[in-house]
Amino acid sequence: MINKINQDKEGWEYIRERKAHSFSLFDLRIDTVKNLRNQEEMYMLVVQSKDAANVIAITEDDKILIIEQFRFGTKEWTLEFPGGLIEPEEDIQQACARELLEETGYEARYWTYLGKVPSNPVFIDAHIHHFLAKGAVKVQDVNLDDGEQIIVHLFTREEFNALIKKGGINHPHSLSAIFMTLSNVDFSI
Repeated sequence: MINKINQDKEGWEYIRERKAHSFSLFDLRIDTVKNLRNQEEMYMLVVQSKDAANVIAITEDDKILIIEQFRFGTKEWTLEFPGGLIEPEEDIQQACARELLEETGYEARYWTYLGKVPSNPVFIDAHIHHFLAKGAVKVQDVNLDDGEQIIVHLFTREEFNALIKKGGINHPHSLSAIFMTLSNVDFSI
């Protein structure tokens, strides 16, 4: 099926790339491209970012760790899984473990890589890597970045399922992690 979907595509010709601006978390790039279907030349804005790590953490007593934090794009508090940008010297699991510890104060014993998805392929060049972490225990207080304000929640599976059914988790990275978990892993410790 995928081969049939990808047939007969005219594609794009990349003419040039130009760095537009640098920010602390990402860079903006403007690509000049030509649509080979109609020969129209246009500009595309691309956000260049580091890949990110996202972790579904299950405690030793079978609770699911969820954080709540304010998101400036939508000006809303969201319920989501702990996560953040992967630093250049880190591997993906190290980044997940660091983010889990910083944002929740928990460490986990068992780690399973679930896979990756594009952050937002419309205009971002980065991916989100998902891990499932089981056997999580509280080992310290949270250690938040200056731009973070986080509330840690623990949900039973029943509470978590009810939360999902009523749309209480709507962050796309958390939703993709849930989807990947459903098809990859047994949640039990």
